[in-house]
Formats: sequence, C-alpha cells, structure tokens
Amino acid sequence: MLVCGKCDTAYRRAVWSKNGKKKAVWCCICRMEYGKKYCPDSSTLEETAVQRAVVDAIQKVVNDDGCQAALKNLQLHMLWSSFFVTLVAKKYRLATMLPFVPRMVCDSR
Repeated sequence: MLVCGKCDTAYRRAVWSKNGKKKAVWCCICRMEYGKKYCPDSSTLEETAVQRAVVDAIQKVVNDDGCQAALKNLQLHMLWSSFFVTLVAKKYRLATMLPFVPRMVCDSR
C-alpha cells in the first residue's frame, strides 16, 4: 500500500484524461478528496513508476541470500511433504487391497 509521506494517508489510483489520452496515476486520497489545503505537498506518481519500484523491490528481496536459503528450504520441505503424502496414499491403497489378495490368488489358479 502506498502512503503519503506528508499526511500519512493512503494513495489511490486515478485515471486522468487529457486531449483524449488517459494516464494512470496514484494520488494522496486526502488531497484528492479535500484539496491542497489539507495536503499541499503530496506527490502524484505515474503508475509506470510505481510498477517499476514494486518490481525492483521484489527483485531485491528475492535476490537476497537469506531469501534464497528460505526458498530452497521451502522447496525441500514441499518435496518431502509430497513424497510423504504419496507414501501414505500408497500405504492406504495397499491396506485396502490386502483383504482381497488371498481371493485374487485363489481365483487365478
């Protein structure tokens, strides 16, 4: 969530139109609803700049060594969980089939 550095109010997406062209921006809600009198110095941010900043921040976190280690640990945990679930499912299937094994052996003779 974007927050105004001047009045601590959240930012909201708006679309401005000029000469038939539309432009997506993010603005301080206080300034949009009550005017410059209540938040005179807030910045209007172009959506492309906001998107770039978010992508850069995500990449910075993902490329962090601690994050990489946590992701590898999570991946390993997921693999073991998947293996365990498969093992339990096969064990259950085998247990449900065991009562029929003697009958199947006798029928095949």
